[in-house]
Amino acid sequence: MIRCAGFSIRVEVTAFGSRRVDAKTWLFLPGQRVSRVYPFGGTGAFDPSRCSGDTCGNCEIGGGKFVVAFDGGRTLDWTFAANAEGISLDGQLFRPARTMSGAALPGRWAEDSGNVYTFDSNGAFSFGTDHKALPGTYRLQGFALSLTFADGEVRRRTIFAASATEPVGMISVEGEVYSRQQ
Repeated sequence: MIRCAGFSIRVEVTAFGSRRVDAKTWLFLPGQRVSRVYPFGGTGAFDPSRCSGDTCGNCEIGGGKFVVAFDGGRTLDWTFAANAEGISLDGQLFRPARTMSGAALPGRWAEDSGNVYTFDSNGAFSFGTDHKALPGTYRLQGFALSLTFADGEVRRRTIFAASATEPVGMISVEGEVYSRQQ
């Protein structure tokens, strides 16, 4: 039996009217627990109280199967395979989430709705639209991005590299996918 461990993602591009990019996640927690709840605020800050009967449960991997017994009683029984790229669940590839390095993050990152993050190499950032952006400073630690806005408000976000390529072309911040802008 393989132990469930880590944080795996699948980035999907969906076309419903306008293009939508989503990050689907599986968070493997201690004690053979698993969650489909996006780990807002950094994976180390996962709050089990956010679980519902349909989003968290116990998992087992073995014999080519990924089985989750959700807390609400439903069971998920998918085919499972592992390879160098990640894990395949019922034919859908989930890659291990990759932390962002301090050297890879600086730049301008935009999402489809028009929100933009701009990160400088000196720890300054801005967030908002091209017409109105809020400034502040940031700190990156693993999957956690701490943002301190100019008014003193501190927000903690989950961040990871959402593209499998180098240099990183897409990031996910709190489940929203941003593309690097030139």
